[in-house]
Parts: sequence; structure tokens; C-alpha cells
Amino acid sequence: MTTDAKAALLERFAHLAADHDVALSPEGQDTLRGELDVSLGRWMIGGHSIKYRCWCRLDETARTVTFRESTTETSWGVPPPTVTVERRTQAGARVSETTVTSAPGGGGRLDYGALGERLAEVTRELGWEFRYEAGKKP
Repeated sequence: MTTDAKAALLERFAHLAADHDVALSPEGQDTLRGELDVSLGRWMIGGHSIKYRCWCRLDETARTVTFRESTTETSWGVPPPTVTVERRTQAGARVSETTVTSAPGGGGRLDYGALGERLAEVTRELGWEFRYEAGKKP
């Protein structure tokens, strides 16, 4: 059974994920899984992409949201000259990274950590506790 508080969290999470272009899918009543594929460039004999994954579980009894996220970077072929700008920050186990790539074969951007930070803010605004699980795959 879904309470109003949990329903409000799920609705806000869905809007935040959509704002970050992350496709969410439910896994049972209490768990959401998200995925985003970002192409950082394609060329005649190669490509470069990042797959972002996230997972969150809502524990209604403890009023807690548990969140995990990860990325997998794939590159193949011989790339043309590219310009990549990366910015990383870390606070404890929390990592935030922005990657922007520009190349003749295209470019892209990924803000790793941005969705988790916004979910944490929304969770706390609604009076729930937010737990980030570092080192665990979503």
C-alpha cells in the first residue's frame, strides 16, 4: 500500500529523473531503477559513450530512501582529435563529476552525481532520510 508521502516522493523522483533524461522503471512497489546512455562521440571507425545507472529503494517504515549510482565508460576505435573537460569533486563517499566532450564526430555531457544530489534535497524536504550507498552497483 502506498501512502501519500511515499506517492509524493515517487512523483517528485519521476520528475527529477525526467529533468536529467534518466529513464526510470519500477521494480516492485518500493524500488526504482534508472538508466541513461550518453554518446560522447561517434566517428567512422569508433565511438565513445557512458552508461549511467541508478537505483533507489524507499523504506516507508523507516522513512528512508537508499540510493546507488554508477557509470560504465566504453570507447572503441581510433578517435579523431577531441576536447574533453572533466570536473570532479568528492565529499566523503559522494562523488560529483561533469564530463563534456567535443569532437568532429559529435559530443556530449554527463553530470554524474547531479541526480543523486537533487534526490537527496527532495527527500529531506519531505522529511525523509537519504542514504547514499557508495561502492555498490545499482
